[in-house]
Amino acid sequence: MVALTCLCLLLKDKDGDRAVHHAAFGDEPEVIRVLHRGGADLNARNKRRQTPLHIGVNKGHIGVVKVLVDLGCHPSLQVNALKWARIGPLCCVSL
Repeated sequence: MVALTCLCLLLKDKDGDRAVHHAAFGDEPEVIRVLHRGGADLNARNKRRQTPLHIGVNKGHIGVVKVLVDLGCHPSLQVNALKWARIGPLCCVSL
C-alpha cells in the first residue's frame, strides 16, 4: 500500500502535472498538506516547467501559495519561456 501511495504521487498527466499541481490549480491548500505528508515533491515541474507554486501564484490562490511556502517550497525557482525573462513565481506577490 505504501509503494502504491508513493507511485500515485509520481504519476503525471499528459501535461506533466502531478496531483500537487492539480491541487494548486484547484485552490486546495489542505490537499497540498496531505500530499506533502505523503511525500509529494512540492517543487515538481510540469512540461511547461511550472511548479505548483507558479500555478498558485498565476491563479491568485493565496492560500495555496502560503501553504506551499510554509511547507518549504522553493520560492525562487524560475520558468524559462521564449517570451519571458527568467521570472520567479513570487516576483509580483506580496504575502
